[in-house]
Amino acid sequence: MKSNIVLSIIIPVYQVEAYIESTISSLICAIGKRTNVEVIFINDGTLDLSFEIVKSHLKSFTHAVLLEQKNVGLSVTRNRGFSASSGEYLWFVDSDDMINEDAISDFLSYREQFDADVFSVGHQVLGGDEFQFSLDMPSFSSISGVEVLNNYVYLSPVMFYIYRRNFLVENDLSFEANIYHEDALFTIEVLLSAKTVVRITAPFYIYRIRPNSIMQGGNDRLHVAGMLTVVERILFLLERCPYENATRSGLSKAFCKEVGGLCFYLRRISRKERTEVLGNLDLKGWLKLCSFNIAFVKVLVVVLRTYLKW
Repeated sequence: MKSNIVLSIIIPVYQVEAYIESTISSLICAIGKRTNVEVIFINDGTLDLSFEIVKSHLKSFTHAVLLEQKNVGLSVTRNRGFSASSGEYLWFVDSDDMINEDAISDFLSYREQFDADVFSVGHQVLGGDEFQFSLDMPSFSSISGVEVLNNYVYLSPVMFYIYRRNFLVENDLSFEANIYHEDALFTIEVLLSAKTVVRITAPFYIYRIRPNSIMQGGNDRLHVAGMLTVVERILFLLERCPYENATRSGLSKAFCKEVGGLCFYLRRISRKERTEVLGNLDLKGWLKLCSFNIAFVKVLVVVLRTYLKW
């Protein structure tokens, strides 16, 4: 492990030849000639020219790592990049997105000021050639992840966070394999464990919306299955936290948020499939686990009634 690396940027690469050039250009611009930042590109069995484009820019980086593998999916690929990383902090960047020019210099400045497990960073949304309005969290200084769950509508995408590597290792945190919405699960587990989260409102990250991405399209049944995994994991954690406290309160809020996501994708599958999924849900058990706070029960009921109409 290289001792001088402060930040490892981990980039899975798959079927993004139309976008990877702009991603790389943004990295080159933000990193400049710094020797304390490494980029790790992992070829997840891409069938297009994406990785050839990556290779053509290697000389632009002081520290670059190239890994190749057969297609195993985003979670496993991110985990491999995590294992190969050397940095004090990790940033997972998608290969069709970009980072802002000042992101690295600003992060290094914040890192000198705060001893944080996690930095939550601002973002912009790029749709086509125009920036769009996006929901983002307000500013806060150093608070715990449980406080974030209780007091803010957290954002799930892992690209909007920069993680201390040792924090992830010590808490045995990694991405769940073979599911959609692994980000939601990972972010909740990170926030439950993080003692210090620092919010940076500056838009470090540029998130591109494209119609053929997994999150904008993909298999709706896999979206539902992924969200069910997230919701069921939260229920498992709630069962292990039987007494009302800040952790349970935060988990209940996360539960209601992710149930909303589940219902959104349930509306996109057929009525027959939706009925089958609903028939297997223990809705009474859901309400019982959240029953200590009637406000959350009302939110859950409204969400279910609103999204499950057909």
